[in-house]
Amino acid sequence: MERIHTGDSAACEELYSAAFPDVRRWFSHRLGVQYADDRTHDTYLATIRAIINGDPREPDRLPGFIHVIAHRHFGSSVRSLRQSRFREIAPDNLTLLDPACDLDRAIIARERRDWVKRALCALPPEHREILERFYVLEQTSEQICREMELTETQFRLLKWRANAQFGALAKKRLQGQALQRLARRAVPRNRLTPDCTS
Repeated sequence: MERIHTGDSAACEELYSAAFPDVRRWFSHRLGVQYADDRTHDTYLATIRAIINGDPREPDRLPGFIHVIAHRHFGSSVRSLRQSRFREIAPDNLTLLDPACDLDRAIIARERRDWVKRALCALPPEHREILERFYVLEQTSEQICREMELTETQFRLLKWRANAQFGALAKKRLQGQALQRLARRAVPRNRLTPDCTS
C-alpha cells in the first residue's frame, strides 16, 4: 500500500492482479458479464484513489475496503439499471407517472406477458386461437363455437387439450426457474476477500 500511495504503477498492477479477478467474478455473478468489466474498473480506480488519499490506514483492512467500494458500485449500477428498465417499459405517451408504481412488479408483469406470448406461439394454431378467444378476448363459448364452427363438445375437448398443452409449457418453465435458483445457490457468495499485501 505504501508503494501505491507514492504512485508506484507496478504496485497498482500487482494489486489489480491479486485482488480484482475475484471482484470481476463477483460483479459477473450479480450484474452479468456485460457490466462486470466497467464496474470492476470503477472499483479499482476508486480503490487506488482512496489509497493515494491515505485510506485504509492498515493494509490488512484492504480486502474489506475493496469489498465496501464494490458494494457501492453494485448499488449504483442496480439503481441505474432499474431506471433504464423503467424507461423501457413506460408508455411513450405517459406524461405523469404514479409515484406509487412498483417498478419490480411492472418488470415481472412484462416478462410474464412476453412468456405467455411465446408459449401461445408454440401451440398449434387451433389451440392458440381457442385460448386467445376465450381468455384474452373473453368471448363466450357460444360465440367461439359459432365463429370456429365447433360443437359444444368439440369446443370443450379442444379447450381442455389447449389448456393441458399450455400447462405443460408452464410447468417446464417453472422447473427451469427452479434449476436456475439451485444453480445460483451453489455458487460461492463471498469470493470477495482477496489476500493482498501490496
